[in-house]
Amino acid sequence: MTTHKAVEQYLSRHAEAEVRFLPDLTFGRSYTHVMVIPAFQEEQNDILTAVGRIDEHFLLIVVCNSTGPDEMTARLHQTLTAGGAATRAGNLTLVTGPEHDLLVVDRASHTRFIPKKQGVGLARKIGADIALALIDQHLADSPVIFITDADTHLPSDYFQRVDAVRSDATSDNAIETAAWIYPFDHLTQLSEDHPDRVAMALYEASIHYYAAGLRWADSPYGYTTVGSALALSPGHYAQVRGFPKRNTGEDFHILNKLRKTGRVRSMPLPSTPAIQVSSRLSSRVPIGTGTAVRDITAMSDPINEFLFYDPETFAQLKLLLSEATSRLHEPAPCESDWLPAPSDTALSQVSQQLGVGEAMVRSCRQSSDPVRRIKAFHDWFDGLRTLRLIHGLRDDSYESLPFSRLILLPLFSDKVRLPDEGRAGITEPATESPMEFSKRLQHYLHTTHG
Repeated sequence: MTTHKAVEQYLSRHAEAEVRFLPDLTFGRSYTHVMVIPAFQEEQNDILTAVGRIDEHFLLIVVCNSTGPDEMTARLHQTLTAGGAATRAGNLTLVTGPEHDLLVVDRASHTRFIPKKQGVGLARKIGADIALALIDQHLADSPVIFITDADTHLPSDYFQRVDAVRSDATSDNAIETAAWIYPFDHLTQLSEDHPDRVAMALYEASIHYYAAGLRWADSPYGYTTVGSALALSPGHYAQVRGFPKRNTGEDFHILNKLRKTGRVRSMPLPSTPAIQVSSRLSSRVPIGTGTAVRDITAMSDPINEFLFYDPETFAQLKLLLSEATSRLHEPAPCESDWLPAPSDTALSQVSQQLGVGEAMVRSCRQSSDPVRRIKAFHDWFDGLRTLRLIHGLRDDSYESLPFSRLILLPLFSDKVRLPDEGRAGITEPATESPMEFSKRLQHYLHTTHG
């Protein structure tokens, strides 16, 4: 199916109802870029601060959403739609302004509430579906759907970084890109030893650590999955039928699907400034930055209590992927009892529980071409099954450990280190702070190819 056909089919069959109101709005101009922000219990100043450094005329789609009566979100919708010249259609309001135009979606008033279980996933999908339709109608110059959140501070060249990577015709772009991942830092004015800053640094380190472990193990799913730091290819977005309608993990799950259709590219450092993300405490969703930081600060000794996966789990993942790749290169059919290691090892036992042997058989049957076989295996052994393997290894043999112990261990290999010219004051690994540790892994993720 061609990209255009996939987009047309998606918009006609799977897009949210808001897309149908677009023809009734008066767009007096086209835009350089289109950005989507879901907004729940945010202030207008949050939105303005997020995009305040960007100096170009783009369209910002704000999806004001709530699962029930919520005065704060209703007030945000009222404030955003009160100024400037506005046109309305259905639950959409287009507000034109001197700096950027706003397309505000009302999913926070009575009869328009978002179902509780669909939450931010549906909010992102509504905004991204609208962006897709506008791109398809040539109302946006850049064929990219930019996704972020209201608790960010975006760099002034936020759009240009993806544009530059897209225009790069070097050989590492041979695989079509489905999504781009921005580097991110959690923004704080707190002192380095403040409990909230320590908690934020530990959480950020855990995100970078897991992604770096997968990257080092040669998994194609080695990238961060933070919803405020995404940009998506419209064609690939349509192929996977948009954001999943779920209250948490929508960023992880859409990237998991997108990786099967193309490359998920971590934007290169240092040319791409990091997105600054607020580390505000929150309990609005059961997982996420705010909830995690709140839980970590409740610990009496986070450095010795907050747990990371044992590095050996990533070494075992690397062994599995290496052995599977070697076997799939062999012309002979695969056997259902194939194991990556001796049968009494934790790796083989967890692999059996996941059905890796049967997946190898199916992958071999797909094609005699090793490249297609390996692609089929990775499509099955995706980011979710990889996480299940890591959890199985943790529960069977490799207990998670606190940062105070993790930092004393060899981390994957010498690859996961900053070069001398990039260390910029980073101390030796054994004495690294959580923030320094996170920076080192971020550098690895955004200077190596996934």
